Amino acid sequence: MNPADWKIREGHLGRHWSLPAPMGCEAAGVVTQVGDGVEDFAVGDEVLGLMAPGQGGMAEHTLLRASTTVAKPEEISFTDAATIPVAAAAAYDATHQVELEPGQTLLLLGAGGGVGLMAAQIGRVHEFTVIGVASATKRELVESTGASSSNPVQA
Repeated sequence: MNPADWKIREGHLGRHWSLPAPMGCEAAGVVTQVGDGVEDFAVGDEVLGLMAPGQGGMAEHTLLRASTTVAKPEEISFTDAATIPVAAAAAYDATHQVELEPGQTLLLLGAGGGVGLMAAQIGRVHEFTVIGVASATKRELVESTGASSSNPVQA
């Protein structure tokens, strides 16, 4: 579940959303049917992408927009692939908007969340020194990305 999902549900993003609403902005799965005019995908293809308007990704079957759907790489699990359209894209954007060189330090606040974990992995690929700030319970997870971890000071 992305933060946007629970924020909509709790009213933190305004009250213009119609509830109940389908939850989940992104999904990964196997194509079971292809819409008219779609030529890039076939039944049986493994894909990941953003939801079609009015659809939710937290379902056994759903609809993806063909224009925002790509083939799922074989080496990535469906669970991990389902995080790519939103969390990984945000991490990619954030890590590529700063102009760091290999060896420079990338400090990640919230490194234990989806975007933070992806950003840490991207930082490792670019040979940044990555320091991740997260709760003590997520220390091992953050360090599994190759980042050093720091826990916030508690008063």
